[in-house]
Amino acid sequence: MHLQTWKAQQYFDVRLWRLDNPREEAEEHPTHKGLTLHKELLPELIAALQKVQAALNGKDGNDQTKSDLS
Repeated sequence: MHLQTWKAQQYFDVRLWRLDNPREEAEEHPTHKGLTLHKELLPELIAALQKVQAALNGKDGNDQTKSDLS
């Protein structure tokens, strides 16, 4: 995770990083795989992740393979 400021607004970035050369000690670089969200969305993201965790732990009473958690 990475925190950043752009145009006086705070954002957090959840992104996959890669190594230049995994066989050697190398520098990490961000990939395009990830997302950047405004800090105000963090509580919603946490709530959504908690729903996912509950569903994965079988606490939502839903035994379906796919489930809409919205």
